[in-house]
Amino acid sequence: MRSILVGIIAALFCAPSYAESTIGTMSGEVRGPDGRIHVQRTIGALTRLGANTYYYLIYGNEHDWDDLPAFLDAANEKHIQVWAYLMPWSETPPKKMGGYSEPFRNDYITWASEVAKLSLNHPNLAGYIIDDFYDNSEPGHFTPAYVRQMVQAGRQVNPKIKFYPLMYFQTPWAQFIYRFGETVDGVVICYPKSEAGIRNAVTYL
Repeated sequence: MRSILVGIIAALFCAPSYAESTIGTMSGEVRGPDGRIHVQRTIGALTRLGANTYYYLIYGNEHDWDDLPAFLDAANEKHIQVWAYLMPWSETPPKKMGGYSEPFRNDYITWASEVAKLSLNHPNLAGYIIDDFYDNSEPGHFTPAYVRQMVQAGRQVNPKIKFYPLMYFQTPWAQFIYRFGETVDGVVICYPKSEAGIRNAVTYL
């Protein structure tokens, strides 16, 4: 998992379309003594940053999901688009002991459906992102069939809901597009380590 995304690219695979310019960040939220997100202080920080996009990490506290509706309302007043950011199997027990994205944990089909339900009353909730997606695309996890089922679960509730996997420039892009290109709505890419990495990714993006 990357705690900070310093480079973001959204690429659509089904048609030649381009995302609007994004000024934003993820995580780094302000929390109170009880560990819950402090909505107004976090929104204030994003406003000072000039952000129009925020990736809301559901991971730091068991009430992050509960606090998302209030955060969405406050973000909407400042014209900030929000994405729910979820942890994959590789970042949760038993592989890592930091906890889960609560309350649905590793049930990403339910996550897709519930995020879509929430977006019906909060149109600035654009979609959901899953961290380290391709590293979790082995059998039993994010297979093409599972991802199709997950994405369909969200779209059945809200056809406008989007799924962007978190990717890296060193991803085997030809394989990714073959397996998932017709299913995902775009990608979020972490800041690259080299110019060669950028050139390789741009070939496919």
